[in-house]
Amino acid sequence: MITTEQVASLIQSGMPNAQVKVLDPHNDQTHLQAIVISDDFKGLNRVQQHRLVYKALGDAFSGPLHALQLQTLTPEEAEKLIK
Repeated sequence: MITTEQVASLIQSGMPNAQVKVLDPHNDQTHLQAIVISDDFKGLNRVQQHRLVYKALGDAFSGPLHALQLQTLTPEEAEKLIK
């Protein structure tokens, strides 16, 4: 199993400029949700954005992480959601 803090740390290490929030809605430490906000996503489609996050996670999917629901946003997109 992997904690939300460990997943957030992996993403943050691979994407130092990102804001990362990881949730465990099922409280099972295998089906997690991550919200990642980064300028690195500008000009990229969702698949490309998700690939950046998966790259940051390295081999976590080969071990303790079973499923990760991703929401990737640029800072501007995040700002619009807050308003």
